[in-house]
Amino acid sequence: MKKILLALIAVCTLTVSYSQKLKDAKKSLKNAQEKMIASKTDEAVANLNEAKNTLEALAADPKMTADPDYWMTKAFVYAVMADMPQFESSNPMATASASIDKALQIDVKKTLKIDGAKNLIANNGFNHFNNGVNNANSSNYKQAEQDFEKAYNMLNLDEGNTFKGVGQIDTIKSKSLYMHGITAYYAEDYATSAKSLELASQNPITAKESNLYLNLANAYGKLKQREKQLATIEKGKKLFPDDANIFAAEVNYYIDGGESDKVVAKLEEQIKKDPKREDYHYNLGLTYMELVKRNSGKPEELTYLEKASQSFHNAAEINPENPSYYYYEGTALFNAGATVNDELMKTTDMSGMKKLEEKRNNIFKKAIPAFSKVSELYKKKDKSKLSQNDLSKWEQSLRALTKIYAELDMTTEYNQVVDELNKL
Repeated sequence: MKKILLALIAVCTLTVSYSQKLKDAKKSLKNAQEKMIASKTDEAVANLNEAKNTLEALAADPKMTADPDYWMTKAFVYAVMADMPQFESSNPMATASASIDKALQIDVKKTLKIDGAKNLIANNGFNHFNNGVNNANSSNYKQAEQDFEKAYNMLNLDEGNTFKGVGQIDTIKSKSLYMHGITAYYAEDYATSAKSLELASQNPITAKESNLYLNLANAYGKLKQREKQLATIEKGKKLFPDDANIFAAEVNYYIDGGESDKVVAKLEEQIKKDPKREDYHYNLGLTYMELVKRNSGKPEELTYLEKASQSFHNAAEINPENPSYYYYEGTALFNAGATVNDELMKTTDMSGMKKLEEKRNNIFKKAIPAFSKVSELYKKKDKSKLSQNDLSKWEQSLRALTKIYAELDMTTEYNQVVDELNKL
């Protein structure tokens, strides 16, 4: 009995020792924070290294590593290290984040009761969100998808109750879910994308994002869930009736189902009933442009380009102050001319070449007033207030004009547009 008692005493002594070491690590962390406030950087670094070494020694004890308090202490230490350039090369924030994950995996409620844990977890969620944005901007969509998922999970602990009512956290949490769905789509993880975007569509913070419905509809399309796809498109159209991308998604829906004629017939019927509705003509033009994409290299391509240009021209006649109508009219004509030029390059018959060259030049000449009108209208506006999309249309119109003038040997006009481009 005595030997057993002695053994038990030894185990208890060992446990107390490990517990004391965790307290020592916390004390070193506290000392480091005080030294940082006092601008005693070298001493703060020394204290953090003490805390780090103590925690590394404790990692050998399974009782310690089964305690959320150990992992959160480690997370605090490494989070402080992340604020000091002396530790930057070791990427301490990654270790802090992994430690938080460990603590939460063991016991969420116990972790949240630890002093300062909620603030650190929230900051970690923000950090994952920022990483997601950076990776998305770099087209690293798979990693971005993972970052946004981690951000959402951190900020949605206990089914969202942990940070409920905290405005900034609610916003970042909602955007994390939305961006998780968007990046999952671009990472070709369509089922995950649909699931996250469905939830995001029920959130008042993100439900007003038009891209949500566009990507959700496209995700359903990839999953062959056509009923949900159409329902999402219809909802998007109701919320954003003038959104060209959502309309294009509807067009693609019918084209994919072999019903392109249905879209054209529907719009033509609307135009007959109300020919002064510019949006009907504009949408018909967009429909023809989608058909152009589906018939690239086929005889129908030129026909659809010509019909598209006429539809955009009709819209511009109803509203001559909308530069987008002229831009799309010019684009359709330019592409039509380029299509004829491709045919010209393949022709060896001199008589046929002359006819095709004349046809190409006539089409290009029709595009000149459309692109010129784009520039004219944008010049009237305050450049500082133009969107990036507007500036892009302006620039692309001028670049198209340089190509047309070069092809038609219109040197004076070419030089004028080049000067305008340089000033843009």
